[in-house]
Amino acid sequence: MTPNLRPVAALPFPAGTPVATEFGDEIVRERVDPAELLIDDGYQRDLNRKSYQLIWRMVATFKWRNFKTPTCVRVGRRLHVVDGQHSAIAAATLKIKKIPVDVVDAATALDRAEAFVAHNRDRLSMTAFDIHRALVGAGDPHAKDVDRACKEAGVRIIRVISKVIVAKVGDTAAIGLLSQIVKRRGADDAGRILSALVKGGRAPISAAEIAGAEDVMFPADGRDPLSMTQLSAVVREMGGDGVIKCNAKAKTDLTTAKVVLAAAYRRAAQRKAPA
Repeated sequence: MTPNLRPVAALPFPAGTPVATEFGDEIVRERVDPAELLIDDGYQRDLNRKSYQLIWRMVATFKWRNFKTPTCVRVGRRLHVVDGQHSAIAAATLKIKKIPVDVVDAATALDRAEAFVAHNRDRLSMTAFDIHRALVGAGDPHAKDVDRACKEAGVRIIRVISKVIVAKVGDTAAIGLLSQIVKRRGADDAGRILSALVKGGRAPISAAEIAGAEDVMFPADGRDPLSMTQLSAVVREMGGDGVIKCNAKAKTDLTTAKVVLAAAYRRAAQRKAPA
């Protein structure tokens, strides 16, 4: 399959848009011992639980192709890290003797703090949607299974559910949960769960609805499962108002929306069952 390549091109900003004219000194790439780098606690973030988890993950899965080159500034004869301290600490933990670093110009403490802020502000975080899309494009088998289950069920994965954008039947942002269900049930059974919600006319489909549907179609407590046809009928009967009421009840009862929705699906199916 031919990749969909997009060239790097200048953007046509409107006249009068502010444009930088002083770029400062160019970046210099050096190779240094990570254990010799310093971190200025005056503006850098302290390591917290998430930091330690990130570093241990880097240590466990280190590959040069995934390595984010730290950005440093020279202060006297030493290099201070302004961005990428987690990468540097992971490399030092692995006792890697030399790593590449980018050395930039930041003469004063204020310059260094501003560089730190800029590196962390001018960054688009990877969302679960972005990661899934990238994995599908790369041909990851699990991501392709998730994509197949969704497409066959008529589900469209979107980045975020917004009140501004009118959702269509089958829209969902619950990519994390979908990935778990496909891993747990396989693409075919995951597709049946999603199909029941799509046939029930849900727009958008929340993570709680998907989890509740899985619970009643594949019960772990020995109860009789609902078929896809049964579930789609009760989902359509409940509609969006029913989902809203279940969400409110979950808050009142201090439980999860999944639990309340699954119970509501079962009750509605029992009412519709022939005597």
